[in-house]
Amino acid sequence: MDNINFEHKLSALVDSWCDKRNFNCLRVILPVYPFMNGLTDDYELLLSCLKDIRSNYSDSLSKDDDSQILEVIEYIYYILRNR
Repeated sequence: MDNINFEHKLSALVDSWCDKRNFNCLRVILPVYPFMNGLTDDYELLLSCLKDIRSNYSDSLSKDDDSQILEVIEYIYYILRNR
């Protein structure tokens, strides 16, 4: 995955949650979205939000949402390891 694909997946998740009126997921993600300036702290905040969504609101996620979240999380781990 590259930065463009990463941003596209993140945007698609937020758009999907808006369409579904998934307010719990939106409430968690919107403080860090749209995506930040690329500093490590911002990646850490986004990572924390995505983990929170997966652990606390998994019942409101589709399988596709969950797999996209996992892909974004893996990419964030990759970015953080290689900084």
